[in-house]
Amino acid sequence: MSSQEPVRALRCLCLVVSLGAGVPASTAGVMLSGYLDIGLYRDFARVSHVGTLQRSNIALSGEEDLEGGLRLTFRLSHRLELDTGAVEGAEKNPFWHDEATVGLRGDAGTLRVGRALDVIHANAWAFDPWDNFNRIASPAWQLWHSNYVTDRVSNQGAPEPARLSDGVFYDSPQWHGLTLQASGSPERSATAGGGGGHALGMALGYQHAGAQGLLAHARNRAGDRDTFLGLKTHWIGVTWMVGYDHSRHADVRPSTGRALTLGASRTQGPWTLKLGGGRLVKDAGASRFLGLGLDYGFSKRTVLSFSAGHLRPPSRVQHALGLGLTHRF
Repeated sequence: MSSQEPVRALRCLCLVVSLGAGVPASTAGVMLSGYLDIGLYRDFARVSHVGTLQRSNIALSGEEDLEGGLRLTFRLSHRLELDTGAVEGAEKNPFWHDEATVGLRGDAGTLRVGRALDVIHANAWAFDPWDNFNRIASPAWQLWHSNYVTDRVSNQGAPEPARLSDGVFYDSPQWHGLTLQASGSPERSATAGGGGGHALGMALGYQHAGAQGLLAHARNRAGDRDTFLGLKTHWIGVTWMVGYDHSRHADVRPSTGRALTLGASRTQGPWTLKLGGGRLVKDAGASRFLGLGLDYGFSKRTVLSFSAGHLRPPSRVQHALGLGLTHRF
């Protein structure tokens, strides 16, 4: 990435926002939103940091009424490290790392094209108390998130853990609580291993009366496969969730990972208590993790959070602590 690319992209963003502000809302809408996270933490290697515990992004999204029940949609989302202002993973990630899609939405569902989360990562966050991303406390992040990558080489030759580039994404309307989603790409990658196949994923979701379920399966261009099962319900004032992930790498000696995670969260006034843990069995080794979090909401958009993690890999026990501040706009 050239040093001028982020500057050019931000100039374009500002130009589009300024132009969109003058367009009637009945014809088109442009919205600037984001999630900013910064904190102090000590990681599992006992190194202290000032940085992002969860994620920080700035997004530009909008839609236009094309009449006849059809709407055009778009989303551009940039991930950044708030402590330095740098692109998240600048050495390998594109500027619009989080999402870059344009699509059509109608009675038959939504179809998008570009770069976005595949069907597993677009849905599995709902079954982890920390939405699958917290460097200190999230069991999903510690145990299964990195076991399967959506593409081995799409980020300038580096693996992409969650997003599919050159992708096509479909989200169906809800029918009696059921939804169907698909993600894939017609493009092959001859350098990705496994013969350079197509990426393809399907997800079936269900939501009704406080209960939620998900069954998703995906295959990347290298032939690696991942299956995720998630369940969530609300009972006695607590949200309970369970996730099971089974990954398999298409190598000469296939590497498999099986992770089971459990989580719970309870909100009382401005306070939210989170607890999660699980176990990963990968090849001949096993890891266990326990995460604890306590959030205080100054408002619906600004939250102070404490995170703690206890990781027991095959070699030694590790601990991590963090205190962060997040603001959503």
